[in-house]
Amino acid sequence: MSVVRRAMVAASLIAGVTAGCTWVQPHAGSDSIRVSNAADVRRCEQIGSTTAQTADSLAIFNRRNAKVAEELVALGRNEALKMGGNTIVAASPIREGEQTFNVYRCP
Repeated sequence: MSVVRRAMVAASLIAGVTAGCTWVQPHAGSDSIRVSNAADVRRCEQIGSTTAQTADSLAIFNRRNAKVAEELVALGRNEALKMGGNTIVAASPIREGEQTFNVYRCP
């Protein structure tokens, strides 16, 4: 196998493995934090906001959008838990691996 072909195979393997990797670990209890929308939090108290950030690419390889979104939600939930909230609502679209969430305390 030529050096160029080996490099291409190695790059493909790295891209395949890292595209599915998750580096964000949910904190204990963060699974109880609801992910909601603005219409569902009208009776809730907004207690703050948080901006989550994760890698959207590795070197020259872009990560899957769904995996990036999943990690951002996990980070948002982790922060909401620390803040004493029980619900998060996306306050911005995902841009370059970053998203802002409003944090609420709902009945």
